[in-house]
Amino acid sequence: MQCACHVWRHGADDDAGGHNRAEHVVRPPVIDTPALPEAGLIDTADGPTFVRTLGSGPPVFVIHGGPGWDHSYLVDGLAFLAERRTLVFYDQPGCGGTPAPRSLTAAGTFRHFRSLASRVAGGRRAGVLAHSWGALVFVAALCEREAGGERLPDFTEGALINPAPLTVPDIAAARRHLMKRVPLARLLRLYAMFLFNLDAERIMAELKPYYSDGRFENRDLETPICIDTYKRLLGGLKSLALPELPPELARMSLLVGSFDYAGTRFVGELAARVARVIAIEGGGHFPFHEAPEAFRIAVEKVFR
Repeated sequence: MQCACHVWRHGADDDAGGHNRAEHVVRPPVIDTPALPEAGLIDTADGPTFVRTLGSGPPVFVIHGGPGWDHSYLVDGLAFLAERRTLVFYDQPGCGGTPAPRSLTAAGTFRHFRSLASRVAGGRRAGVLAHSWGALVFVAALCEREAGGERLPDFTEGALINPAPLTVPDIAAARRHLMKRVPLARLLRLYAMFLFNLDAERIMAELKPYYSDGRFENRDLETPICIDTYKRLLGGLKSLALPELPPELARMSLLVGSFDYAGTRFVGELAARVARVIAIEGGGHFPFHEAPEAFRIAVEKVFR
């Protein structure tokens, strides 16, 4: 059963550009992918999954943030990459067009990505673009691959964009850092909303601009969210413990917005394992909207 979705609004009032440099680009060979709909449900071992594809070339899985968001907020900001890759957007269980299973857990969300990746590109080369919570989904899915036995793609390229906190202490530290960015007047407003027991999505909408240091409130960015999915999956992180980080990280790049809020221990651990770290100057937690030109230049360094 799917839940009703709400909308978070947050935005930016300025762009941070980069200077476009001419670089020699070596294109990888085109690899055919199984027939996928431009937009629609496909069957996987973990149930029906809403998928949207864009472009042509080797497949790149796009993993949205959350928990509880859907893929839609990423489409416009990543469309430029469709000139050289097939972007495979999808909605995680209980988000957007993908139905929620009866038992919705973080572990099930990680397993769901393994099922999708195996179904679409098992045993072949692929890439990944994972934002926020999506970066955790990707890393955890690879850590737990032995449990499912799926034939996963060979992830040869990818970008982890502003990874979300991993553990409960990391989440608590990120929240404290976030609250320090919120002006006193808005903190008092949030406290009043909490006392009057207003909907959680309204409180989150008030906080959302400060994920990017409060600099980007004037440009609309709509992100549908299923609050029930958010609560159920966030609660599951209390018992999450990943084994050793997967070796595929050595092929990945870490993209970090200069105004992002979540510089936690997990981000530090990833930074020590990835091929390179790229700072997106002028970007916050949503650099594809806040600093689109700087973001595009960073992504094109990863997907040559």
